[in-house]
Amino acid sequence: MEQVRKVIDTAWNMFKRFGVRSVSMDDVAREMSISKKTLYRCFRDKNELIIKTLDHDLEQINIKVTEILKDEPNAIRQVVRITQFVSQYIKDINPSMIYDLQKYHPEIHQHFVNYRQNTFVEKVKHNLTLGIEQGFYRGDLNLECTANLYLCLMDHGPETLANTEIEQDYSKFYLQIMQYHLHAIATPKGIKEAHDFIQ
Repeated sequence: MEQVRKVIDTAWNMFKRFGVRSVSMDDVAREMSISKKTLYRCFRDKNELIIKTLDHDLEQINIKVTEILKDEPNAIRQVVRITQFVSQYIKDINPSMIYDLQKYHPEIHQHFVNYRQNTFVEKVKHNLTLGIEQGFYRGDLNLECTANLYLCLMDHGPETLANTEIEQDYSKFYLQIMQYHLHAIATPKGIKEAHDFIQ
């Protein structure tokens, strides 16, 4: 189990720097100074390694987001704290990693989308409901539509960066997406509450 954990950690660091397409099983084995035979005892192929690595990454995010939603009663502050955490978490991620999944590993990207849909849509809807109750968000929001639009922005952010001449790292682009999101859903009271974040 410890060996599996080390492989996942190593693969994650390589995937986020170089993208999943550019990193081979040989590269991971070489980086860890282990044989390919040892690596294949942990994971049957590269697809399984990518899936297990992404699952671990998403679960780490899920744990922290759940903790913030539980501990922070203010809907705007929830968004700000989650944004600060995620932007720090993804600051070293090359946008091509997600783009590679979309283009070269569509079945794995679908796994990623399904996980996100099943795990995070309800959390976004919880924040929206709380924000409406607190007067920070507009009362006419369609919760399902707004939550999915938010996740759509998250999904296509890396693709946008990978396919344009925008010279900006993913974490800063993510911050702008979140500011855009709050501007779109907030009431004047919410804008005032989030002033330091979205000015």
